[in-house]
Amino acid sequence: MIRYLIGKLGLAYALKAPNHRGKFRFLNLLDHLFGPFVLHNSAEQFYLTVYLSSSMDTSYFRNPTSANLEKLSGKSIDEVTPLLVKALRLGDVFVDIGANIGFLSIMASKRVGASGLVVAIEPSSREYGRLLANLTRNRVGNIIPIHAALGEESSIVDLEIAPHHTGLNRLSVGGAQSDCYVKVPMFFGSGLLSKLLPMRTPALVKIDVEGAEVLVLRGLKDFLMKTQPANVVVEVTPHFLARHDTTKEELYGIMAGIGYRPLFNFSETQFDEVFRPESHFKSNPTQRGEIGLQAGL
Repeated sequence: MIRYLIGKLGLAYALKAPNHRGKFRFLNLLDHLFGPFVLHNSAEQFYLTVYLSSSMDTSYFRNPTSANLEKLSGKSIDEVTPLLVKALRLGDVFVDIGANIGFLSIMASKRVGASGLVVAIEPSSREYGRLLANLTRNRVGNIIPIHAALGEESSIVDLEIAPHHTGLNRLSVGGAQSDCYVKVPMFFGSGLLSKLLPMRTPALVKIDVEGAEVLVLRGLKDFLMKTQPANVVVEVTPHFLARHDTTKEELYGIMAGIGYRPLFNFSETQFDEVFRPESHFKSNPTQRGEIGLQAGL
């Protein structure tokens, strides 16, 4: 009980206090002494195992900034995908690539119900361990957790583990560039998902892999072309993509080549792009450049 109260007070401080070096040091100390903390997300009504010094973890407890999908600009990271997840229906399938500790996956599992399915793919051993703990604590039975990365071929790769920001783990380029890294399996995406979902079409696929998005999409082209999910959300961060000698233009080109069109295509340094099949725009000819997500799923 004391540990839980310390966690709640620490979370309130993390969310409300101005950012400064002393703030991080204090939260990091709490994590070392008592963490990770198991805290209740009152908005979604489930528990999460979190580190208070991680801005990624504490972001899961911020109040939603908007419930109106049509007015959302798409430029604000971590707003678009939760709203699409909330629009999932009973029986839907959600593929969460870069699932982290399972916040979106658990949120989706409650919407899709026992007849639906969530595939949660996370390569980081630290985050995957907390993902499993969160599934157990919340008694989730409709999520398939997979400890791996996705790419254009199956192999063993090095994953650099970010020491503090638990959402910035990334594939190494030309060998591990950090002292903190783990070797993880990488699977050919289309092969893996075709075997897991032989008779199911995802309603939503989310890809957030810290710059390796093009590598994931190269391996998913066959699966996406065959199944045509209604929404594919991809985080677009050009300077992250450049680490793998890939570009935003290549990413958009891959999606165009398999029959998908973007809703946003911003020039921002980072944003969540929503891709939809060409057939969607033929039936909704005015829906271009605005979120218009209400009837999308």
